[in-house]
Amino acid sequence: VSWVRQRDLHIISAGEYVYTSDQRFRPKHVDNTDEWYLYIEYVQKEDSGIYECQVSTEPKMSLPFYLNVIEAKSEILGGPVIYVQSGSTINLTCIINQTASPPLFVYWHRDENVLSYSDSSTSDSSSRVQVKTAKGPISVSTLEIRDAKSADVGNYSCRPVPQYADPANITVHVLNGENPAAMQHSNHKNTLTSQSIVLTVTVLLIVKGEWINFLMSER
Repeated sequence: VSWVRQRDLHIISAGEYVYTSDQRFRPKHVDNTDEWYLYIEYVQKEDSGIYECQVSTEPKMSLPFYLNVIEAKSEILGGPVIYVQSGSTINLTCIINQTASPPLFVYWHRDENVLSYSDSSTSDSSSRVQVKTAKGPISVSTLEIRDAKSADVGNYSCRPVPQYADPANITVHVLNGENPAAMQHSNHKNTLTSQSIVLTVTVLLIVKGEWINFLMSER
């Protein structure tokens, strides 16, 4: 029994001998049966396509299989940046879909550190940081942080385990009475001011250079 990848007609294996340098591929024969399997470890999107099982008989028998590799996705709603007032509640919702099976766990991180929190479905609801995760074809994990403080500022990410999908990220700012729009306007104004300073210095250097050239020409 041979396994052939139709995309490039590459013979992956014949019997239990492998004819590819890609060590992710591994044929398997179940002893005392006619069952043959092809295992692909750490499957990737590029592995999608038709694989054909061929039996060396006359006439030759073959059976094609189509492998469709779906890339899992994760997203935190409301990103990439949110602003909350000090003392209010931070609510972050992570959506994980297109997974072959629901994740076993969903961990929340702040600046690469795993958050210490309580499971809101099984623990005391008085905990300031809580997580609730509903698993299914589309898994939803919600992070709730009550009484937001300046220490809660940072980059948050939700990470499914096993890691079917890349982590989703969002940046959280905690305000002490400031207006988010005013903060953005202030940042924009500071940027314009910096650009104006650079432009002014450039103009002064040009004028100075022209003045020196004029003095030299008068000598």
